[in-house]
Amino acid sequence: LSACQPSGNSQSADTPAGKAVSAPTAASSADTSAAAPAPVAASDVQAASVPQASGIPVVGTASVVLYDKTQCVQGHPTYCAKSNIRLPQTGIAWLDDLLKQQLYEDFSTEGQPAVKSDAALRKLIDHLVAESADGLKDYAAEKSAINELYDNTDFSFQYQRGRLATFRLFHNSYSGGAHNNYAESYITVDLEKRRVLNIADIVAEGKLAALDALLQKRYDEFILADNQEYDGNNGAALIRQHKETFSKKAELTDSFELTADGLAFHYSPYEIAPFAAGVVKLTVTPDELKGILRPEYLP
Repeated sequence: LSACQPSGNSQSADTPAGKAVSAPTAASSADTSAAAPAPVAASDVQAASVPQASGIPVVGTASVVLYDKTQCVQGHPTYCAKSNIRLPQTGIAWLDDLLKQQLYEDFSTEGQPAVKSDAALRKLIDHLVAESADGLKDYAAEKSAINELYDNTDFSFQYQRGRLATFRLFHNSYSGGAHNNYAESYITVDLEKRRVLNIADIVAEGKLAALDALLQKRYDEFILADNQEYDGNNGAALIRQHKETFSKKAELTDSFELTADGLAFHYSPYEIAPFAAGVVKLTVTPDELKGILRPEYLP
């Protein structure tokens, strides 16, 4: 949302926090908005309390609207600032608390008081929405085609593979300009250890360098894959040019997922490629991961 001084000269409408809704379908990596919700049976949440034979709980697939606000410019009801936050409702108390903490951390900004509660998060978003509504006054006065600024967050359950549950945190915002901006990160939870996993947790001791080497290989392959200038002989030059423009390497990010296809790292627009490339996924295959990942996390 745009950062302008609030004037108080606006109208607003809130949706109460905690309103349950159905779970969204995951958007494709090229999408620039959150996917439409799909129906969810009440039993999906209740199922989370029923353990699998191994004692690992089954994660429910519902979601809840934590925050939903629209604030419009006084006298211009079509010029509005909006914000919406949706997060998983898994039916597992400790997991829901853990995911809420992840959301707070995501909204905490260096140099500002950390977000540690729903009230603090609401106060922060209220302020940002008010700033954006104030900024829209100039657009309204000019009768601009830009009449909506928004910042939406969709934190959703993706799937469960045994002891691992994977979640996607997707931000989609527009504060004026040529296009919106969006970013996503993946969060993997070990249901046995009751913790969010980072990359060091799943890699065998002393094997991070080997994994990094494989990831850089995928990065180089990605650079050349859709490059129309690649003629089979100029690969080194094109790779060097790309890395000088964007990122020298693909970092071993904690935004990863473990699937049957291997270990997939996710990068939002501008992290390692232009906006037009969308979200980039670089995958290290199961065969390559043997001897690198801890045995309990091998696909």
